[in-house]
Amino acid sequence: MSLSIKDAIDLYQSQYALVDTLWGYFSAVTIAVLGYTVGAERSTQKLLEFRVMQCGFLVFAVGNLLALIHAQNDLLIIKDYANSLGKVLNPQILLNPVEIWQLMLFHFLVTASVILGLHYIHKARIEKDLNNLSV
Repeated sequence: MSLSIKDAIDLYQSQYALVDTLWGYFSAVTIAVLGYTVGAERSTQKLLEFRVMQCGFLVFAVGNLLALIHAQNDLLIIKDYANSLGKVLNPQILLNPVEIWQLMLFHFLVTASVILGLHYIHKARIEKDLNNLSV
């Protein structure tokens, strides 16, 4: 079975929307974790609560990354098919999504930044409390 160029592009757009949804989940959870941590001082006072929040975010981030990698891989396969049809029918059609290594690098950098940011917030609050006790 062969797809038309329109069907291939429709399939590409559908898969692109799935990847975009997975990024949306990652963004929402990231903002929620950071917002809660910054907004609720009590959330990072106890070391156990802090570590649970860090680990929970890290587990979510790994699962999200795995889903993104699979979805992006499918997107790249569809891109190759659509581009091969486009070269024959209309050379102006060229789909060019990011490569998986770029996606992984960005995801890793954001995840690491959040984990380190949470650590810094916890450390700063503990130091602030210690300074308040000594005054």
